[in-house]
Amino acid sequence: MNNRIINLITFMIILVNTASCRPTTTEVVSTPTVDQTRIAREVEGTITAYVMSVQPTPRPTLTPSLTPLPSLTPTPQKVTGTVMQDSACRSGPDEVYDLVDYLHPGDQIELQARSADNSAWYIPKPGDPQAFCWLAAGLVNASGDPETLPVYTPMPSPTPIPPDFGIKYIGYGNCVQDGKFHLSLNIINTGSTVWQMMYVKITDTLTGKRYTLDTKTFVEYLYQCQWGGIYPENLFKGATAHIGLPVMDDDPKGHLLLIDVTLCENEINRYPCLTRSIEVTP
Repeated sequence: MNNRIINLITFMIILVNTASCRPTTTEVVSTPTVDQTRIAREVEGTITAYVMSVQPTPRPTLTPSLTPLPSLTPTPQKVTGTVMQDSACRSGPDEVYDLVDYLHPGDQIELQARSADNSAWYIPKPGDPQAFCWLAAGLVNASGDPETLPVYTPMPSPTPIPPDFGIKYIGYGNCVQDGKFHLSLNIINTGSTVWQMMYVKITDTLTGKRYTLDTKTFVEYLYQCQWGGIYPENLFKGATAHIGLPVMDDDPKGHLLLIDVTLCENEINRYPCLTRSIEVTP
């Protein structure tokens, strides 16, 4: 028997034995590669993002709000007034403050504010609406409700100046109408007192004659023998009264004249009063 036959027989025997045996199954486990893992993660993230993006957006809960009704702000009414007599308008609400201006009966004013005790009104200064001054409430007939005005606190009151006044001799002249002579003086209130009465006495030392002037009104003497406009009854701080003194029978030229001027704070009992004197020779 040659070799080829022997090999064939051997192969057949092996094949029979192999067929008669139970086949064994081998499970092949495939391990994912790095790229496969990365791709899987990207796909998972994309799916998650898509799922999140398609989630329904919750609708906000609407809470009804009430629209407030507009509040009505009352329009402040003007409070006006009419000045009832000659009056001083000051830098503060009482007489210790400086005189700013005068007002006269019938003047129409608009009240801007009031003092805390309603004793004075804060008003525009006459002729200068950018400036203001205080007017005593008792001198004004108010129209409107002053209680609607704001309360204004003025600056502190100035230190009172002791009562005083000065006398300045202006000159003298002859009245052609009656042949009498007049002296002209300026009376200047240099203190903080409001003077209400004036008494003037002139003594001619050469003839011995005396002449007097007693008045509650400070009168302006403008021209020789002519009386000018009437000043307010009171002589306020810083004010000047131009006085035409009583007529004199004799020409005082060259005569030594003693002039005594007395001013009083109270027009009823003439107290307290202050007297100042000057000597002049026309």
